[in-house]
Amino acid sequence: MSKWLVVLRVFFTGLCMGAADLVPGISGGTIAFIMGIYGPLIEAIRSINVKAFKQKKIPFLFLTALFLGIGCSLLGFSHVVSVMLKNPTTRPLLYSFFIGLILASLLFLFQKIKQWDRRGVLALMGGALFAYFFSGHPFTQTFESSFSQALIQPWFIFSGAVAISAMLLPGISGSYLLMVLGVYPIALEALADFSTSLKIGHFDLIAFSILANLMIGIILGGLLFSHVINWLLEKHHNLTLSLLIGFMVGALRTAWPFWEWSLIQHPYRPEKGQIPLLTKPIWPDLSSALFWKALVIALFGFILVLVIDYLAKKISVMHKNPSLEEGGYSKG
Repeated sequence: MSKWLVVLRVFFTGLCMGAADLVPGISGGTIAFIMGIYGPLIEAIRSINVKAFKQKKIPFLFLTALFLGIGCSLLGFSHVVSVMLKNPTTRPLLYSFFIGLILASLLFLFQKIKQWDRRGVLALMGGALFAYFFSGHPFTQTFESSFSQALIQPWFIFSGAVAISAMLLPGISGSYLLMVLGVYPIALEALADFSTSLKIGHFDLIAFSILANLMIGIILGGLLFSHVINWLLEKHHNLTLSLLIGFMVGALRTAWPFWEWSLIQHPYRPEKGQIPLLTKPIWPDLSSALFWKALVIALFGFILVLVIDYLAKKISVMHKNPSLEEGGYSKG
């Protein structure tokens, strides 16, 4: 295969990863594994340091093609998801899809722990309790209304670092963690606004500021946390996964599709008028058409992740690659 065909394949993989990373519940890491570039991706990120830069050993072409594909996918699909997210009619259906994806991802992660012990159970329970109370904190619910247009946004930087750390792990969704941290709607809208502004030849400074802060976090998280995560998974595999599962279980409330809501003025773009603000979760009317539509969509999302997981396992067996099955995340 010629050099440029390989680059085109990596770019297409980036497109698929970007689409996966846009929605909570599907891990871009799993897509990378299915497409056969997970090992090279982790090694490429871990190889980035001053010495490698001086010796020109960093695979810039590979990383450029991949992240260009991810960026194009995020900018291309973000507008549709953002519109659905802000519409009170379509939002329950969108989040039903999300929760189906998340539940299937949890099943995938549970299967990766071969044997439970007391420490693992305590880590799961501790992670679940922490995430449950954290995700219900007023900060995450009123974050949009407290947004300021400061040049540096530490919370966005931190969120970007956390998200990329999750994206590097098969089965864990970075977008889901952004949702838990209260950043997902803002990040999605910023992507949509920035994409729209580029199409009309305008530079959206506010959207760019949000995305730039997230990108700083993504770069820092990719360079620093990839080593930490790799060490934790090698030395304390079951305990680390148990804690991550606990976080995901405890934060499921953030993905609940049915909420009471009220209209508020857009927090940092008054010209956009009013947007819905979620106030409290509610139990839906089981006889309503909306509930049954949401249930079908959730089942579809659940099955979709199982299919992706099945494909990943088949590829793992074909290539005798232990990185997905045995927890060796850094082994290509």
